Amino acid sequence: MNKSINRFAYSLVSIYSKDGELDLNDISEFDLNEFASLIIRDDPSLGAEASGPDNIYWEEHMLPALTTYLFNSHDAEEEKNYLRVWSKCITSYFIPMMQEILDNQLVEYNFEQKTSNKFFQNEARP
Repeated sequence: MNKSINRFAYSLVSIYSKDGELDLNDISEFDLNEFASLIIRDDPSLGAEASGPDNIYWEEHMLPALTTYLFNSHDAEEEKNYLRVWSKCITSYFIPMMQEILDNQLVEYNFEQKTSNKFFQNEARP
């Protein structure tokens, strides 16, 4: 993974972790979507996987949303639904990868927090 992905993941850890742990369910949908976009930008072939039949949500959610939208492309609500479904399904495809990256960054974050806390504790002593 490139540095920008790791920096972004680290920022999510610093924002959303509590007591040295991170629950992916606590991260906003907006942040998860941005995380997925960074992964796709880093490796466009992953974007192709996520937006096609390799995605477990393809048959049940993505393809029906696409065909319904194409059939009713003049309908603004169908367009919103299509975009919502595809965004959610593509982002969900990357959840295992995101979790691994976040876990790695959480280890680093916790180490840095522990180290800085020890430093400040030592500094406070006369």
